[in-house]
Amino acid sequence: MTTREEQWLVLYNELLNALSRFGENSPSDPQGDYWLVDDDWGGHHHKVCVAHPGFWSSEVEQQVRAILANSFKDWGVYVVFEDGSGRPGLIVYGDRTVTER
Repeated sequence: MTTREEQWLVLYNELLNALSRFGENSPSDPQGDYWLVDDDWGGHHHKVCVAHPGFWSSEVEQQVRAILANSFKDWGVYVVFEDGSGRPGLIVYGDRTVTER
């Protein structure tokens, strides 16, 4: 059995690989599309900060959900829109997406 920390790292890498097909991960460049936060603050979540309004789509969301549903059923991904769109945040799980209020 793997530890939570090992699961966090494996999921981080799978998410980074998947999201990289749709745009550029760029924590310090405002021209990037998103930032997959690379700090592990505990818990069973990752966080994606969306910087480009066109990055997040139903296709991206479905890819994230598929990763979670296949191997990380107890995990979720926070999605925060920092793109000026005013969209509410999301939490994506393997079986659903919750819109934050």
